[in-house]
Amino acid sequence: MGKYFRVDRINKYQAGSAIRLALPVGIPDDFKGITLKMSPNGYSSHGENYFLKPVPATDTSSSIDFSLELFRRAFYPHLPSRYSSVFACEELAGAEKFRSLIINQFPEAAIYEIECDSSSVHRGDMKLLNNLTTTLVYAERLDLYWRGKTVNADPFWEILAPLPVKVIKKIN
Repeated sequence: MGKYFRVDRINKYQAGSAIRLALPVGIPDDFKGITLKMSPNGYSSHGENYFLKPVPATDTSSSIDFSLELFRRAFYPHLPSRYSSVFACEELAGAEKFRSLIINQFPEAAIYEIECDSSSVHRGDMKLLNNLTTTLVYAERLDLYWRGKTVNADPFWEILAPLPVKVIKKIN
């Protein structure tokens, strides 16, 4: 079992609980088929926010996540889906750095230690995730992300931990 550090933007976790997949609710019948195809066992809160919520496809964050998911399915289907995982850091310092970047938008954000099967996680450089370049360079960045490699001198490694994961304790 591996231990990681997760920033909970809305401070909803509790020590001793588990973060689990949830089946989508309120999805119009016309879209239930595609929601099952994309994540048949349910969605993490990340999957709900970046795939299920009615956000325009032109939203940069959602389109990057969708690209990552399709690229993973095509070339790395053995790796965990972002739509059914939570994100964490390997070290507390990484989680503290991430929280400092979002604290103005999420002032209640807390850091929790989580535990999961370390053989099922994926480590990717979050700094690769922008599409402000050519399609070819973007595709290379997606590939680097899923290979766990980077070209960045100062990467920001994120851990994708497929659900369920256990919440161990609140750090701060």
